[in-house]
Amino acid sequence: MNWENIYTPSLTILSNLGYTFTSFTPDQETAQYLLHRTALESAALRVPMSYSAAASPGLGLLCLRAGRLQLRLFPTEQNTPPGMSSVEETISPAEGSLLLFRCDMPRRITVSAPSDYTVLLFDGHSIPWYIGKLLTLSSFFQWHPMTGLPSELLSLFENRQEEPLVCHLLLTKLLTQMILDGAAPIRKIPPYLKEIKKELDTQYYKKHTLEQFERKYKINRYRICREFKEHYLSSPMQHLHKMRIQASAELLAETTVKIHEISYEVGYENVNHLIHHFKKILGCTPTEYRERRITPSFSPAPRLPPSPPA
Repeated sequence: MNWENIYTPSLTILSNLGYTFTSFTPDQETAQYLLHRTALESAALRVPMSYSAAASPGLGLLCLRAGRLQLRLFPTEQNTPPGMSSVEETISPAEGSLLLFRCDMPRRITVSAPSDYTVLLFDGHSIPWYIGKLLTLSSFFQWHPMTGLPSELLSLFENRQEEPLVCHLLLTKLLTQMILDGAAPIRKIPPYLKEIKKELDTQYYKKHTLEQFERKYKINRYRICREFKEHYLSSPMQHLHKMRIQASAELLAETTVKIHEISYEVGYENVNHLIHHFKKILGCTPTEYRERRITPSFSPAPRLPPSPPA
């Protein structure tokens, strides 16, 4: 498999942003009988961005050390197991967790804040058995080690080539421990939460309150807030402010529109509210950001040059 061809944008573009990619080529005997690493993605990304990868053999293991990102899988009829829906699945893994996921479907990673993470791809003869134990109800399985990733497993997330038997032993131990710990499969996100998030993402400039959502969905506001935070790691109102600050950062970087006008455009009636949340989320005021041109947590993703005419 030519790994370089499954990523969009290209690995060259990603590498310029703090991303490294390593592929491993095991010998025929290792590939036939042992669990083995096939590729390793390491990223320390400081700007919001997203990239896609085509389907590949085996399983993936995402280790999120810090930051905030979203992993989305796109099942097809060909790779959807019996009893599972063929609709896309999305998850925002918690910091310090390990996220096991199927690789036999296209995926997209969206980074929404500075993030430090590694994605390990691996394959082997026993993969179908582990899928049957861990990934029957969902394409994801999140594991929360009590004290972080055990030190003996760290070598799996390093670029150096390990002895094949050591890799097999460590991968087997890790997957077996997930089964023995009995961690619950990833819960499906309730449809009403997806609708609320979509509304906050696309209509952040409008006025939103928990009371409005309570009336609209006939669900207690405290339950809305609790469940939204469980799935998206922030409350609905915190998410709303992040969307507004992201939009205002883009306007500050790309236009000369006055700050009080930007405040109105993104949904703040009082410019002081914009300044307060901007500084709270990005660590600087809008004026400081525009003048110093620093890179914020929500700086706009780099734009690619237009393709030359055919």
